[in-house]
Amino acid sequence: MEGNQAMWLKDFSKGKRLNELNILLKETIMVRRLKEQVLAQLPPKRRQVIRLKIETCDLLEVQEFKELYQKENKEIPCPCGFSFKGNCDCEETDEDWQRQCDQSEEGNSSRSALSYQEIGVAKLRAIREWLSNHPVLSDDNDVISSGTEQQVQKMIIFGHHLKVLDSIQEIVHSKGLEYVRIDGSTSTHDRHKAVDAFRNVGKVRVAIIGLTAGGVGLDFSSAQTVVFAELPKSSSELLQAEDRAHRHGQKNAVNIYYFCAKDTSDEMQWQSLSRSIERVSTMTNGSGDAIAEIKVDEVLGCLNGNNSQEREQHIIERETNENSIDDKKECLNHKSCNPADSKAQLHIHCEKNIKHFDDVQCPTSLMFEVSVNTGRVHIYARSDLDGLRPVPLQESFRPEDLEQLNESSDTRQSTNVPSFLKESADHLKCACSFVQQWNSLRPFDQRCLLGRPLQLPLAFELECSKADNGLVKGGSKRRVRPKDEIASNLPEDASLKMITLHHNAFKDRNIQQPWSSAGEPLCKLCYHPCLAINARNPEYYEDLFCTKECYQKFRITTSQTYIRQELFALEKGVCTMCKLDCHSLVERIRPLPYQQRRQYVLKQAPDLENNPRLLERLLSDPKEGNAWHADHIVAVYQGGGECTLQNMRTLCVTCHAKVTAEQNKKRRKSLSRAKDNFHARIEKHIEKWCEQRMQEISPQDNIGKQYFGDESSEDDIDSDILDLEITGSKYSRLQEKA
Repeated sequence: MEGNQAMWLKDFSKGKRLNELNILLKETIMVRRLKEQVLAQLPPKRRQVIRLKIETCDLLEVQEFKELYQKENKEIPCPCGFSFKGNCDCEETDEDWQRQCDQSEEGNSSRSALSYQEIGVAKLRAIREWLSNHPVLSDDNDVISSGTEQQVQKMIIFGHHLKVLDSIQEIVHSKGLEYVRIDGSTSTHDRHKAVDAFRNVGKVRVAIIGLTAGGVGLDFSSAQTVVFAELPKSSSELLQAEDRAHRHGQKNAVNIYYFCAKDTSDEMQWQSLSRSIERVSTMTNGSGDAIAEIKVDEVLGCLNGNNSQEREQHIIERETNENSIDDKKECLNHKSCNPADSKAQLHIHCEKNIKHFDDVQCPTSLMFEVSVNTGRVHIYARSDLDGLRPVPLQESFRPEDLEQLNESSDTRQSTNVPSFLKESADHLKCACSFVQQWNSLRPFDQRCLLGRPLQLPLAFELECSKADNGLVKGGSKRRVRPKDEIASNLPEDASLKMITLHHNAFKDRNIQQPWSSAGEPLCKLCYHPCLAINARNPEYYEDLFCTKECYQKFRITTSQTYIRQELFALEKGVCTMCKLDCHSLVERIRPLPYQQRRQYVLKQAPDLENNPRLLERLLSDPKEGNAWHADHIVAVYQGGGECTLQNMRTLCVTCHAKVTAEQNKKRRKSLSRAKDNFHARIEKHIEKWCEQRMQEISPQDNIGKQYFGDESSEDDIDSDILDLEITGSKYSRLQEKA
């Protein structure tokens, strides 16, 4: 700060009289329940700090990364690791840590001058070697026995920067292991999908998670090992990230490893985290119960990667038998509920014991409803009297519950399935049949049937719910409708008025909107009055329409980009023909090097090898547009243009190429057939014309008609050849008769 403004600079990073603040909070507003009070039998944490020695080769790797980063982004890295031409979007740096870093930079070597991101890159070599020798990533993964269950060892790896996360993903992928990844770009649907896969799928052993993106609110209690490749910025991030595994449902001790680079700012950051925990615990617990520092069970020496046997000794074996918790114990006053899957997919495999559901005679008294919000299946009883609504039985189940019930030898062990389903084989078969038929529907058809009681077969319910096939009346051979065409249908008493959208403070947008003669804004699609609050002063493009349905219909029929976005939100990038998850494929190969990309793509989609052009495009630029396309079910040339989502489907590039080739083949055959028919009709009419000329023309008229011809007969023949009736033309037979 300059001038007198420097007098107002205050340091609020610490705290004074924190014990008094604790007393005031307890006396007024603070009510707390600690984890030790609720989960008394939770296994312990075992924190271990692994000190890494930064070698010269690590500094060379950092230098290569900096040069590549500046070349790709044309920017200079920020000291915190982020660089956007001087405008850093990183979190506020802790002042204690920054002050110590500034003091230590005087005369320090290049190691102490490394930034937060560069330290993470420098530690990658040692982390790679440590992970290669860990049992979780080894070929023979041990199995933990807990009571009557067997649990596969799993690991969570936390990082902060994308470069670090990408390198860790490359390491895990090279081992051939199944894994999930959550970072800042992961959507909500993909987060839930990744958490569910890590918890329920035994093959998924590793979770790669960003500290700020997945360190809060996620349940990874199936993991027994937590690794911090980079140190968190704050103590709250540290504790929250640890508790992703150390939480309700954990039955084994949790081993937590922190990788700390020696002679770098990592050491000062660790001290800053300890002081932060002390200050926060003093404020919340009081000075008597304050946590003096981060409790560490063991600090391991420097790992330089020179001796493989020495590295293996630093991997602490898990103590599973002593810390195993009996399955019969339950947490005090605590119940767990697993999040439901997406409403669009109900994963169940009831085919194990029930092979053919088409032959099952389901009770006609049962009806099922899939919840719009949770995806649970609610059960109804159908009334015997026509016209009466079905009666809810106040029972519901998750499809996973049926799967567990089907796999279990004792059908009475599962408590999440309604009792009358377990006791009645017919009812259970009916429920399994419903779920199987539901999974066979397209996502668009599933959305049409959500939130209402349904009876089997679902094909009948689907036919009753469909009003149209998503096509324009009469068909259209245009992909989208021009916006000018919609504006040309303006009512007589309305006019276009230029308005400004102010939803973005940096850039306003001028756009035309129809207004009535009475001064009311009209909908851009149906021209009905807009009665919303923001109709007269719109902020967003949606405010220019009377309803949300009009807005969606306008965008779908006029924008191919919006069609693709809505189709992805509905079908999640899964090919409707070969069921290839193209979205997951792109997310998986994007951080990998070229050779690993090729191997994984050919493993998941072997048909791409037959199309080198599409394969090379996907490998060189892994993005959604090179993996899947939005295809018209009824082709545009057949009148399927300007359609809604009902006529759209997701196809991978391979299936889309096959469909396009087949359509082109049919079009060529149709065109060839039409040409042959046309030439045959021409030849037939020419022969007919010649016969008529030979019969009608007399010998004495041959000379005159040879020079002038018979115009009336030629007109008839031409009309017959072309098979056309043109009103107002001299070639039309209707004109001659008139």
